[in-house]
Amino acid sequence: MPAATARGVFVTNTPEVTSDSVAEFTVSLLLSLAKNIPRCDRALKSGDWCERDDLLLDHIELNGKTHGIVGMGRIGRKVAVRCKGFGMKVIYYKRTRDHEFEKSEQVNYVPFETLLHLGKKIELTRVS
Repeated sequence: MPAATARGVFVTNTPEVTSDSVAEFTVSLLLSLAKNIPRCDRALKSGDWCERDDLLLDHIELNGKTHGIVGMGRIGRKVAVRCKGFGMKVIYYKRTRDHEFEKSEQVNYVPFETLLHLGKKIELTRVS
């Protein structure tokens, strides 16, 4: 701060301002990949209608799936709530457990290694 102030650089910290936007963007990326939107878009633009039709059928339903979050800070909490809205189960790892949030939002804490191991088992639709 002193170095920035000495050079006339205005520094601010506004963590709450972008938390919703970042959480929404995170979930929009999740939806985009689950529903093959990038691949459908490319197929549509290239005129490959048959591939587009196949891709529309080849998607992941989020309801009942498990979403893992590393860290459960402001943004992680907002992502968890949004994922729960899609009927997803949410597991998380954080250095310090948040028992209150676990209870209120019905999310489950798992050790970091477990979260990583479960992530390796999940087979997502390929994105090329």
